[in-house]
Amino acid sequence: MGRLAEKQYIFEASKEKLKRLGFRYSKKYEGYVHTFEVYKYKNLVPVIYCRITVDEESKSAWLNICDDQNRLYAPYYNEEYGKNDMVKNIEKEIARKLNQFGIKKVV
Repeated sequence: MGRLAEKQYIFEASKEKLKRLGFRYSKKYEGYVHTFEVYKYKNLVPVIYCRITVDEESKSAWLNICDDQNRLYAPYYNEEYGKNDMVKNIEKEIARKLNQFGIKKVV
């Protein structure tokens, strides 16, 4: 099946467009980064985030799902123990944001 964060993406956007969309350059991630919340505890406190990173030269984009301590959120990536309803909600939020920005999956 595969999660959205495990796919490859392309984002044809100029540096100016990235900045307008809220992306900021990060030396740490060597690209333009936009982080947004994908899950809130009791619909109030954001605890899980998606970080979209875009390489300006290759236009490739990748996703990381992290907790509020900036650690990869393991339950998202680990499908071994079956279905997790929270993951479905996270996937919906990610898909919505990818569509909003016009980020396309590489076939």
